[in-house]
Amino acid sequence: MLRRATPTPCSAVLFRRLSIGKVAYEEMFNHTSTEWAPWYVIPADHKWFTRLVVAGIIYAQLKALNLNYPKVSEAKHQELLQAKEMLESQK
Repeated sequence: MLRRATPTPCSAVLFRRLSIGKVAYEEMFNHTSTEWAPWYVIPADHKWFTRLVVAGIIYAQLKALNLNYPKVSEAKHQELLQAKEMLESQK
């Protein structure tokens, strides 16, 4: 059977301190998180979930960068192939 704890003056003070702390953390995150340097609050109760969330954030941020391999002209490509052949022939 589940019993409810009887509120005491001590528990009321503790609850107030926790509430003030929560507000302070929230204000800190709201004032220091920017678009180019965001804060992420990630639950750490289960390692697998924490890692999944972090991997998702990293994936989304890398995808948002829209990275592509550099374009190489045909002449430069041929030059690179010749350099590769020369290096491989030195083995």
